[in-house]
Amino acid sequence: SLVQRNSQQYVMYHRLGTTQSQDELVYTDPSNPEQFVGCYVLEDSPYLIRTVRKGNQDGNEVYVRPLAEPLGEWTKIYANSTSSFYPRYDHNGVLYGVSTDGSPNGRVVRIPDPLGNASMETVVPERNIVLDELSFGGGRMFLTYMSDVHHVVEVADINGKKLADVALPGIGSISGFDGFATDTAVYYTFTSYTTPTTIYRYDIASGTSSIWQSVQAPFDPSAFSTEQVFVKSKDGARIPMTILRKKGVDGPRPTMLYGYGGFNISITPAFNVNYIPWLEQGCVIAIANLRGGGEYGEEWHKAGMRLNKQNVFNDAIACAEWLVTNDVTKPNILALNGRSNGGLLVGAVINQRPELFRVALPEVGVMDMLRFHRFTIGWNWQADYGEISKPDEFRALHAYSPYHNLRSGVEYPSTMVMTADHDDRVVPAHSYKYAAMLQHVYQGSRPMLLRVKLRSGHGDVNRRKLLEGVADKYSFMWSEMGFTPSLSK
Repeated sequence: SLVQRNSQQYVMYHRLGTTQSQDELVYTDPSNPEQFVGCYVLEDSPYLIRTVRKGNQDGNEVYVRPLAEPLGEWTKIYANSTSSFYPRYDHNGVLYGVSTDGSPNGRVVRIPDPLGNASMETVVPERNIVLDELSFGGGRMFLTYMSDVHHVVEVADINGKKLADVALPGIGSISGFDGFATDTAVYYTFTSYTTPTTIYRYDIASGTSSIWQSVQAPFDPSAFSTEQVFVKSKDGARIPMTILRKKGVDGPRPTMLYGYGGFNISITPAFNVNYIPWLEQGCVIAIANLRGGGEYGEEWHKAGMRLNKQNVFNDAIACAEWLVTNDVTKPNILALNGRSNGGLLVGAVINQRPELFRVALPEVGVMDMLRFHRFTIGWNWQADYGEISKPDEFRALHAYSPYHNLRSGVEYPSTMVMTADHDDRVVPAHSYKYAAMLQHVYQGSRPMLLRVKLRSGHGDVNRRKLLEGVADKYSFMWSEMGFTPSLSK
């Protein structure tokens, strides 16, 4: 249902070859319906691990019990309402993982005796850059750090002693390096804004990488440039922004500014084939790494959540102003785009600075900040957005809520509100009521449209629907900007 809360999780054990009705209950907690519960077993581990996170908290709890004792008692090994720890590897009964407890950028820790004295030891201390991923394979520990929104990788032994750096193919994003302790090679993926995802084989003995599988996309990556700039926000914060364009393109060009800024989610370099048609027309894409994300650790995240959410909108506005001041674009050919939490971003920013943009495209956005917690999984977002039961957080939410701050007499950008009729994450009612109110208060001649994908959800259900959405989005932006794309055979 799109009008009810999704709550009360159950962890079930399913045996392959049996029906779902035969699944066995592993864990549920009727007294705490609004929490996330998960169970898993690490490779060659004697423990069943249970993790718990409440919807209005950033931290989590971790419990273990012996696999050999399915009816045994759970032992709590970690609990913190604001910081997290998730076990990632078992080395002879010792649990390893990453914790942000007292280390907002993350540190590698281990618990030598989970069923006894579950004390935590630091293996690799926190650094001034974010520990984004921890992997184990080939008897090695691989630490993936994020430095100014791109990844660097170090290799260490099981006690955290650095052994080598991994020479990556370029500036981009990686994932992988997991394997068995006896493996002689592990595999990882690399991608960037101009490089399709490529799988590499990393040889443990030599410390070298080689391409294992690549994708040949029908475009010339050397024809495009990627430039990272740093923008000063309203309070002086340094905000990274990446600018993608065709080489040789100068002067103000139709530009799409994309942002998210929330839930500790980092927007890292990744190839997006849908960008190519826009860039081939000589248009520009700017991707802003706003506070609220995870690009610079938990402090960066907290600087854009709850009472600090306005920082996210200030960051986006500063990036848009930078694009105009530096002659990348002009307000009459500038669009603002975002999805989900990024749709909220679009709605809030065009309420605050409508003259800065010609086009707005909020996709599957959270637009009613006073009722978001009442539907499906919205209760889980209170950790980031805040709780209306708290007076100061209610005032903050009301101050930027896109739906509640629409006003008559304002020349809003041409807007296409995009949603889907089966979105059970951000229910379409957010977009429906926002679009209805926008059409009600707006008195000008610009189009204020609602586009609803049928039989689709928070993401596209197939490639056809994805491409139809991209085509409509680009067509709407170009039409409202007065730009005519060139056609090629």
